Amino acid sequence: MDNYSFNTAQNVDLISEKAGVGERFLAYLVDYILLAALAVLISYSYQWSNINNYIIWVIYGIIFFFYHFFTEVFMNGQSIGKKLVRIRVINQTGEPASLWQYFLRALLRPIDSILGLGLVVMIVSKKGQRIGDITAGTMVIRIQETVTLQQTVFTQIDPEYKPVFGKAKISRLQSTDIELIKTVTQTARRKMRYNNVGLLYSKVTEITGIETTMIPIEFLETVVKDFNYYQV
Repeated sequence: MDNYSFNTAQNVDLISEKAGVGERFLAYLVDYILLAALAVLISYSYQWSNINNYIIWVIYGIIFFFYHFFTEVFMNGQSIGKKLVRIRVINQTGEPASLWQYFLRALLRPIDSILGLGLVVMIVSKKGQRIGDITAGTMVIRIQETVTLQQTVFTQIDPEYKPVFGKAKISRLQSTDIELIKTVTQTARRKMRYNNVGLLYSKVTEITGIETTMIPIEFLETVVKDFNYYQV
């Protein structure tokens, strides 16, 4: 399962999917094509000048470095390629990456490019990190889908619904926890992938102190309904 987790202020593990190798390669390819087109333009512009090839290669290197650095800084962790593929760079704690982290990633990109070294490291890394990511403490994740009403804390419940668990225990959860539970359970139902459900089940039972024999996903969906019932 391509995911990682970090702990929120409510002590709930927030699960996000890491970007796959294919997605990152596609983003890189888009960026490479843009940079290659720019390189051709520069070469054409200077082919009749007296500037030697060494200086032109220096210009290429500067553009290559600053393209990734500035696009990720000003586009919230994305280059043009990453934006098209819908992936972005974040701090591995789950927070936005810092200016220094973006700089380190850009600085070490040439090393990652040597003989596909970065690709090899990315494949064997549990979090899908290349050398630049590991050094900078960053990761690349998939951008989550736009949140809809169904993914917010609100859940329509039957007027005749009776809560399963007591209010005192359900009230230990915050609205942000319920939003997370809804997102995880809805994603699990839609994609038929339940790995994250078990992790969240363990954390929610730990926080609420609820003991149950219900299967994890049904338990979590019941918790959401009970939470909404007690909010009325």
